[in-house]
Amino acid sequence: MPRAARTALVLILILAGALASARPAIAADPVVAAVGDMGCSTTDPNYRAGLGTATLCRQRYVSDLLVGMAPSALLDLGDNQYDNGGLANFENVYGPTFGRLNAVVYPSLGNAEYGTANAQGFVDYFSQAGVLSRIKAGGDSLHIASGYYSFDIGAWHAIALNSNCSFVGGCGYGSPQEQWLRADLAAHPHRCTLAYWHHPRWNSGTLGNDGTTSVFWSDLYNAHADLVLNGHGNHHYERFTLQDPHGVPDPAGIREFIVSTGGQHLGTPPTTPGDTHTSEVRGYTSFGALRLILHPNGYDFSFLPAGGTTPPPPAGSRFTDSGSGSCHSAAVAPPNAPSLTATARDGSVHLSWTTPPDGGSPLTGYRIYRGTATGAETLLASVGAVNAYDDMAASNGTKYFYRVAAMNGAGTGPQSPEVSATPGATPPPFPSTPILDSFARAAGPLGANWQTPGLQDAGTASIESNGVTASGSGASSATWTAQSFGADQEAYLTVPRLPASGHWVQLAARQSTTTGTNVSCYFLRVTPSSSTWELRKKLAGGSSTVVKSFTSSFAAGDGFGLRLAGSSLTAYRQSAGAWRPVGSATDAGISAAGYVSFTLGDTIARGGAIGGGTTG
Repeated sequence: MPRAARTALVLILILAGALASARPAIAADPVVAAVGDMGCSTTDPNYRAGLGTATLCRQRYVSDLLVGMAPSALLDLGDNQYDNGGLANFENVYGPTFGRLNAVVYPSLGNAEYGTANAQGFVDYFSQAGVLSRIKAGGDSLHIASGYYSFDIGAWHAIALNSNCSFVGGCGYGSPQEQWLRADLAAHPHRCTLAYWHHPRWNSGTLGNDGTTSVFWSDLYNAHADLVLNGHGNHHYERFTLQDPHGVPDPAGIREFIVSTGGQHLGTPPTTPGDTHTSEVRGYTSFGALRLILHPNGYDFSFLPAGGTTPPPPAGSRFTDSGSGSCHSAAVAPPNAPSLTATARDGSVHLSWTTPPDGGSPLTGYRIYRGTATGAETLLASVGAVNAYDDMAASNGTKYFYRVAAMNGAGTGPQSPEVSATPGATPPPFPSTPILDSFARAAGPLGANWQTPGLQDAGTASIESNGVTASGSGASSATWTAQSFGADQEAYLTVPRLPASGHWVQLAARQSTTTGTNVSCYFLRVTPSSSTWELRKKLAGGSSTVVKSFTSSFAAGDGFGLRLAGSSLTAYRQSAGAWRPVGSATDAGISAAGYVSFTLGDTIARGGAIGGGTTG
C-alpha cells in the first residue's frame, strides 16, 4: 500500500476512534439485589466474632457477595437484624456488614424488628445512617414511619409494604396501608412493578401459606404487577410460577420469590414440597441473594450463593437458579390528563397543572389550548416538561377557556377538563386597615347610635364590635351609623350563624349627599339560602334597587365585604381566612361625602363583627 494511502487509513482509524469515544454512554439497566433474614445478634453463641459457623450466622459472607455485586438498589426483605432488631445489634452487626450498602438500601420491616417496641431500633439505625432521609427525598414516603413507601428504579416502580399487620392498622381491604397501595398503583400505570414485604403469601416451608397479605396480592394482580419478593418463609429460597390471587397458575399473574437466605440460618425442607403446580424451584442448602436485572420490558433473575472460607460452607452449598420474565404492563401508552388551574391577572392568565402519570414513557412536554367559547379551544402553545405557562396575549375583560394535554413517546394524551378565566385589573387585597374596630360602647340597650327599623321579623339583634356587644330586645334588625368618613370606603361583616331561609344580611359602605336626585346609599345584600349576592343602590326617599346580581355560595362563619373606589363597587367573600372578589359593578352616582353603616336583615345572624378600611 502506498505511503499516502497508509497515512489516510491511519487518520480515518484515529478519527473513527475519536468519534466512538465521543458517543454518549447508554445507561445500563439497573441491577437490584434482594435478601432477608440476615444478621445474628452478638449474643448468639454462633456469632463467633462475626465469623459464624459453617451453617449459622454467615451475614459477613452474604454481605460480601452483595458488595461485590455493586447493585443499584438493595431490597432488605425484613428480619434484617436478629433477635430483636435493637439499635445496638444494628450498629454492631448489620452496620459493618450489610450497612456497607446503606447508600442504596431500601429496607422493609420483619417481625424481628418489632422485638423492639415500635421497631425503634430499625427506625433509629436507618435514620442515623441517612437512609430514611434519602428515601424520603426520592419517592412516595408519606408513610415511611409505618414501613411502607414506593420509589422508581430505572423503568420500574417498586413498592415496600409492611406485613406486620397488627402494627399498622391491618392489611385487609380498606385498611390505611391497603388504601395507600391502591392509590399508589393507580398513580403509576403502565409500569413494570415489583412489591416486597416480609411474610410470603405463598410458601412451601413448614409455616405454610399466609393469607394476611391476600388483599395485597389482589390489588397488585389487578394493577398488572410483575414480581413479589419476600423473606421469612422457612429460611430458604423458593421461586414460584406466575399465579393469580388464589394461587392458580395464570400467565397474567405475579411471580413470587422467597429469599430468606441472608445468613442467620437455613431451614429444613418440609416433607411435602408444596404445590407442585406453582412452586417451581426450592433451595435449602445455600445462603445467598437474588440478583435482578430490570429491563424496560422485563427482567433477568439469578440466585447467587455466598462463599466464605473461615469457616468454609459445607459441601453441596453452591445452589443456583436463573431465568427471565416479561412485564405485563410494559406497553407504553400516552400520558393521563393533567389537572389544570387558570388564574386571571391584569392583561394575562396564569396556567398551572399537575404532572400526570406518564404512561410508562417519560413526559416530553405539554400542549396548551385556548378559546373564547366553551368547547372551542385550539392549540395556543407547546411547552417542555414544565408545570406552568403565562398567557400574555390575553385581553382584559375577555373570558378565555383553556385545556392542557401531556406528551410522551407514545403521543399526546387526553386534554384536561376545561377551565376559564377573565383577565382584568386586580383589586387590592381586602380589607385594608380597619376604621371601625375602634368603635366601642358598653353592653346594654340600643342607644342613640343604633337604629332599629322594626322589620316584620321580631327578635333580638346582637352586634359585636371590638369585643363589645350591644343588643336591643324585640328588634328585628339593627343599624349602626358613624359620620364623617373619607370618600372611598371598605366595610365588612362576619356572620357566625346564617339567617333563616329567604332572609338576608346587608352591608352599606357609602352614603352620598341625601338630595332627591342623588344616590343616598349603596348596599351589598347576601341571601345565603339562595346563594344570591346583590349590589344595590338607594335614592333618597325611595326603595333600594339592584345594580347587579350574581350567585356565589356563603357559609356560616364567612364574612362579606363591600369596597367603593371611585365609581367601582366590588363585593368580597371571606372563607377559610382569605378574602376573594365575588363580583363588581360601576355607577357614576358615587360621590365623596357620607357615612358607613350595616344592617342585619334577620336576627338569627347574631354576634357579627364589623370593620372597614381605606383603599390605600
